[in-house]
Amino acid sequence: MKKIILATFLSILGYTISAQAQTKIAVMPFDVLSKEPYMEQFGLGTSDTLTNALGTVSDFVMVDRGQMSIIMKEQALQNSGFTNNDNSVKIGKILNVDLIIVGSIQNEDKIYRITARFTDVQTGKIIKSLQVTGSSIFNLQDQLAQDIIKEQKVNITPVQKKTIENIANATNNNSAFESYTKGRTAYFKFTESGYKEAIEYFDEALKADRNYTLALASKSEAQALLSYEYKKSGLECIELLKQAEQNALESIKQNSNLSESHRALSFVYTIGKKRNEAREEAQKAVNINPNDAESNVSLWVSNKLDPESPLIHKALSLNPYLVQAMNLLGNAYAVKRKYKEAMDSYKKAIEINPNYSSSYVNLGILYQDQSDLIQAIENFKKAIEVNPNHVFAYYHLANLYLKEKDLDQANDNLNKILKINPKFIPAVVKLASIYNSQERYRQAEFILKDALIVDAKNVDSIKELSFSYQKIGDKYSNEKNFSDAIISYNKSLSLDPKNYLSFSSMALAYYYLGDFDNSIVNYKKALSFKPDNSDFHDNLGISYQAQGKNKEAINEYRKACELGKTQTCNWLKENKL
Repeated sequence: MKKIILATFLSILGYTISAQAQTKIAVMPFDVLSKEPYMEQFGLGTSDTLTNALGTVSDFVMVDRGQMSIIMKEQALQNSGFTNNDNSVKIGKILNVDLIIVGSIQNEDKIYRITARFTDVQTGKIIKSLQVTGSSIFNLQDQLAQDIIKEQKVNITPVQKKTIENIANATNNNSAFESYTKGRTAYFKFTESGYKEAIEYFDEALKADRNYTLALASKSEAQALLSYEYKKSGLECIELLKQAEQNALESIKQNSNLSESHRALSFVYTIGKKRNEAREEAQKAVNINPNDAESNVSLWVSNKLDPESPLIHKALSLNPYLVQAMNLLGNAYAVKRKYKEAMDSYKKAIEINPNYSSSYVNLGILYQDQSDLIQAIENFKKAIEVNPNHVFAYYHLANLYLKEKDLDQANDNLNKILKINPKFIPAVVKLASIYNSQERYRQAEFILKDALIVDAKNVDSIKELSFSYQKIGDKYSNEKNFSDAIISYNKSLSLDPKNYLSFSSMALAYYYLGDFDNSIVNYKKALSFKPDNSDFHDNLGISYQAQGKNKEAINEYRKACELGKTQTCNWLKENKL
């Protein structure tokens, strides 16, 4: 049922993807018949290489390993066993492809043989078999890709032929190829831990072959997406993003006709909010490989996140299992206030990858907006379950508990954030506001000072710390310690010069100290922000009267009366003023 839902998702939303003239092909992992341990990598690796190489031909729509991995996992299949024609046809139908390629690899005395079998998915019949033999498995991958193109009667240009050759022979180092293949497996988890693992494998590949451009481009992609995960958690990501940019630029310098390199750089620029540059690189990637789903998503994101754009729906027709794209589509619908469609998209993303934490958070926000707090809490907690470091899940939970006046739960979630990332300023400010509400002003002061060391210009931190000093000043005033109160009010105003309550409270402190001049000055400053505050006018009148300036005092009392200060009105009436 799940496959049917995913396959028909676009048509449910009213999008009809017209039948394409291209042939949709899935290259399954090859069976490795040789027992040598180093040969095992070529099962997945050859599938990846052929998919990447054939993907540069616009006549073909290739199914990437990310899609295949999801289906294989759900069908309880390993990376072998596809020589069974029934299995391959079953997978082909789920993937909605025209042609499925399965095969085997063997090695005898350093002579490699790759056999590939073509099955028409609709009829279930094997329509062709190809076999290539030679001493270099990398050359054989190139040869097999060229033979498949000829078999499909597709004409390619010399440039395309060279591009395919470069992909198939991206490295001649077995160790580098093995690490790269493992890196791609980790990358397709589409999680923070997966990206970290992928980067480690790509580093191993580059250590074995420093000219392995495809590994360098893939490392850049993983670094860019890892930096995005960090960014979502409020962690430092600038340095990592710079490294991703440098690696993408270097990979383009090495080979400008590799779509992965331009796609990686478009990811970098998108995350860095360089929209024009991102669009340019994404377009280059699409020009090289028009049927690459991720490049089409990147091009869509670098334009406007329009849920009606053909780009995103083309991408999802090419790869309906692309979890980031489905999640972003939900975001686009949410911005347009199409909440049902947004919710459907987030749910599809979760169906594709139950460990994709961002979709749980986004779904929780929608439920919270609809006042379905039970579902909101459930989704935020689920996000934390699959990603215990997702600070925004904790943050939204804390906000929800604050609205429900559950300060203990809010406090607990905010402190969990600060254990993960002590520099996550929104959590610091929120926690300080709780402390202030509990009259724990010194604790609020302590954590806010640390926050301002991290970001001296953070407006929320500044205002909350200003409020803390104001309340500390009020506490001193209540204890009749007016000198220390004035010190605290001045600290408050040094942070927020528009804090009129600090001005008025400081004016009162000066009054009790008998410093009527400063009392008047500060009431006037408070009134410059709140000219219609009857209490400020009334108290200013009292300060004038204490100085013997009765005319000015009466004038302020009348203003207070006009603004609704009944007690002052009565006093004026009693004294016939």
